[in-house]
Amino acid sequence: MIQQLGLKKCVDDFGADLIYLKLNGADPEGENRSPEDCARIVKDILAAVGVPLIVEGCDDAQKNNEIMTVIAEAAAGENLFDRYCRAG
Repeated sequence: MIQQLGLKKCVDDFGADLIYLKLNGADPEGENRSPEDCARIVKDILAAVGVPLIVEGCDDAQKNNEIMTVIAEAAAGENLFDRYCRAG
């Protein structure tokens, strides 16, 4: 909830047109948050800020495949840009 309040302040007080979110907490070497938890965080932020959201996964390609699929399904129809796209 604290994160959403800070991001809302960026929009309301500083005029942010969009928000960038990197899901470091999903990294298996760190907090290893579940795809469902990451999707909930994204949905909560989208609901709180009302501006487009750029979402980037963690630094683990396999985990990104898991979390971004769930996030895309949970946030279908929202102003969401999935920044997980790597060649090679």
